[in-house]
Amino acid sequence: MAITTLNNLSINRSDTAAADNVWTATSATATDFQALPASAGMWTKIVNKEITSSTASLEFVDGTGGVVFDSTYQYYMLMFRNYVGTVADRKMALEISLDTGGSWKSSGYEGYSYQSGYDDSKRLSYDYSIIATQEMGIVAGEGAFGFIMLENPSQTKLPTSLYLITQGQNSQDPQGYNYVGGGTYMTSTAYDGIRITTSGGSGAIETVEATLWGATD
Repeated sequence: MAITTLNNLSINRSDTAAADNVWTATSATATDFQALPASAGMWTKIVNKEITSSTASLEFVDGTGGVVFDSTYQYYMLMFRNYVGTVADRKMALEISLDTGGSWKSSGYEGYSYQSGYDDSKRLSYDYSIIATQEMGIVAGEGAFGFIMLENPSQTKLPTSLYLITQGQNSQDPQGYNYVGGGTYMTSTAYDGIRITTSGGSGAIETVEATLWGATD
């Protein structure tokens, strides 16, 4: 049996093949093509979302708009790019929901990162977000990008994240910074929603594009 993997598709040939045989369209059958199961250890794209004008947050809630955010996968990754805010001196934040987006937790976190720049580095820690960043850009083309990884949110344990966020030189922080860190919500509980938003006062997100991915062991 020969199994070849192409993206999320496996080609499964159960017959006997000789060297240099050519596989033609007429020799293949429907059973030769099989979708890979979630347990195959590959990242599966769940949904992509985008903000193109001033919006308070970008939300990923289990069971809404094609989002799967439960025990289906052991690991989740939120990849984002072009995060630009609408108001100066505002930071990027990631919050969780315990009631499918009915409300969002704005405190009770332990978010921390090591910030590094061209000639400056320091530690950051916040209690209002899983992640910790400085002020983000507010001009088109100044967008931050990165990824945030989370464990299965249905586990009744501290939700924990690992992340890497890159903020290039911009009107808020001319040096530009990288943020490497992690964070958690300090109550052992299951949660079913995450959202990218702003912190530090009024303001919104001008642009951001993000994709949620899932994977199992």
